[in-house]
Amino acid sequence: MKNYKDYKAREQTNSWLASQGLGRGFGNIETLLLKAQMRAHRLVGEQRNLLTEAQIQMAEYYLEQMKSPRQRAFISEKQCYAVMNLSKKINRRNFKAAVESRRLAKAAKQSKAN
Repeated sequence: MKNYKDYKAREQTNSWLASQGLGRGFGNIETLLLKAQMRAHRLVGEQRNLLTEAQIQMAEYYLEQMKSPRQRAFISEKQCYAVMNLSKKINRRNFKAAVESRRLAKAAKQSKAN
């Protein structure tokens, strides 16, 4: 029974890692590269409509480089920080839009009450 539970736990872990854009062999990769890969995966997947064509190409190029261990060795910190800064910029834009939306909804609700 323990082996089956371990198997199920590994399967859940592997599926979560895959949903985050990480492969099974991520244990030997530097943390900075993994963080940038996760953010690039989110940018290309969930937030693609908020990016320009050049930004999409940059994120996709980073993901392509991460697939190959040989190319991964040539990824610079500058590339990682470029991806992470882009992700931060998009997240800030989303947060500002959400705050503005809530503010407008609250104002509309108050105007109906009056």
